[in-house]
Amino acid sequence: MYIVKKGSQDDSASIDYDIDEFENYVAFAKEQEGFEPTVYEDSAGVRTIGYGHTGEMVDKMLYSGDESFLGITEEAGEQLLRKDLSNTFDVLRQKMANDGNLEKFDALDPNAKMMLLDYEYNLSSGVRGFPKMLNAVLNNDWEAVSKRNKVTGRAEYERFYRAFFGLTDKT
Repeated sequence: MYIVKKGSQDDSASIDYDIDEFENYVAFAKEQEGFEPTVYEDSAGVRTIGYGHTGEMVDKMLYSGDESFLGITEEAGEQLLRKDLSNTFDVLRQKMANDGNLEKFDALDPNAKMMLLDYEYNLSSGVRGFPKMLNAVLNNDWEAVSKRNKVTGRAEYERFYRAFFGLTDKT
């Protein structure tokens, strides 16, 4: 089953992602991000709330002057996460289309797509900030992906990518 964008007239954006794949990533992101009901600064100093939500809403909460604001519920945090991930996937797909890589992206294993989604969601430069790694993923060159993770400082994620995506040393 796929999520279809309502009213989309652009075939390249009409089928986005498999619901099961998306649910797996939501669960994974919740576990990795952890939930925080109040505004905090993440490891990069970015104001954040919920499951890694950043942006204008966080600033509005922080500077609203409403002293009764105590935070958000876990349910609200999950709703923000789902919206953020869906929006991030849309941006990622559009980048792939703009770069002429949509066909390669759509043909990727679901786990490889989710790896790119993770880069896009968690890194301010997104996947374009790591062109060699992106090219390696699009070409299913997992040896090069492993090397790129180490070079880009994402080596700490190598173990979780391998475990989450079921990759072996031979893939």
